[in-house]
Amino acid sequence: MLNAVICDDIPAHALEIQSLLSQLGTYECTVCESLPQLTQVIAAQGEPDILFLDIRLKNADGVSEIPKLLNERTRTQIIFVTGYPLENCERVYDVAHAYFLTKPVTLERLEKAVRAAEKHLNELSQTITIKCGATLHSLFTADILYMESNRRKVLIHTVERVYEVYEQLQPLTQLAGPKFIQCHKSYSVNLQYARTIDGRFFYLSTGEQIPISQRAYTKVKRAFVQYLGVEHAQKLN
Repeated sequence: MLNAVICDDIPAHALEIQSLLSQLGTYECTVCESLPQLTQVIAAQGEPDILFLDIRLKNADGVSEIPKLLNERTRTQIIFVTGYPLENCERVYDVAHAYFLTKPVTLERLEKAVRAAEKHLNELSQTITIKCGATLHSLFTADILYMESNRRKVLIHTVERVYEVYEQLQPLTQLAGPKFIQCHKSYSVNLQYARTIDGRFFYLSTGEQIPISQRAYTKVKRAFVQYLGVEHAQKLN
């Protein structure tokens, strides 16, 4: 069972989302009306699987408070909610989120939002098993930044450490899943960490830059644009 928290300073709006959510499956749902109350809920229950957050609360901006509310590597899927016009809400894209809903929330759009959040949670749970020496490791693919081929080894760079394995880059890239693309004979990148392509380099959210070969450039750029487009479209549809 997934757990959800709804934070909206208008109780009727929060209860409406809770009522609609009950029609989509079995969720353990908590409702709160302010950021202090939300902070208390997270402290007591832990970070939720899904957080519905109104971007404008009394005396507070829900978007800017996210870094204070959740761990930097949180698995919580944020669904922003607002009653304001979309053109006044561009700042939501400064924070990673699964979906963006406008009020009044309908069952159809809520289901799209929830399914997108569930899909992301499933992706975060995907793993690959690698062997380093005599030790087997199970890695979450969402924690892999990029992979680097170095002669007979592949260096798997994750958010915490680097793993060395005797493997080939191409099969590992395919095993890691569709968010990974080989951009160079020696490098594969997890697109969820890619921020920009500038010249012949990927720039990652970690500050690292990964080379893109001339041969792969067109394919890589197309894949990156498609990835960005799908992510953006899913959040608005």
